[in-house]
Amino acid sequence: MGDLVKYANKFCPKGVSHSHDRGTKLKNNKITCFLCNPYGDSIAINFSKYCCKNTNTYKLDKNQKCALFLGFNYLRNKYNINVPVEIFLIINDIYKSLTKPLKIDSHSIKHMMNCYKCSNEFMLMIDEHSCNRHMLPRITRNSRFDDI
Repeated sequence: MGDLVKYANKFCPKGVSHSHDRGTKLKNNKITCFLCNPYGDSIAINFSKYCCKNTNTYKLDKNQKCALFLGFNYLRNKYNINVPVEIFLIINDIYKSLTKPLKIDSHSIKHMMNCYKCSNEFMLMIDEHSCNRHMLPRITRNSRFDDI
């Protein structure tokens, strides 16, 4: 069993009624799936999802602030473009926030299990595309809500 299968089984998805069991779909009686072989399965390779809650925020350090200051100074001297003083005050508080794409890896699995926005979609993906032999959280059949 792959490490991602064990990792996914550790979590209970937020906002999704589920049980930890093996799959029952006949089409999922296959040798490998996107969790046990993420580098060989087309579902895992092609999976890319963005979530606004999956961001990394970085504060600019002194070297980056200095580079911005020198860049604005260069623009003013060479091209006679005046940069307002307020810009330099704002630079002190600039944060760079990047939205990272979710892939099939441990970081993304943890996010998708703990995010109310992503957990339902990920549970549907597990239900539809994972091997039946894996013990994983799966959506409970009598409370399957696709529009949550």
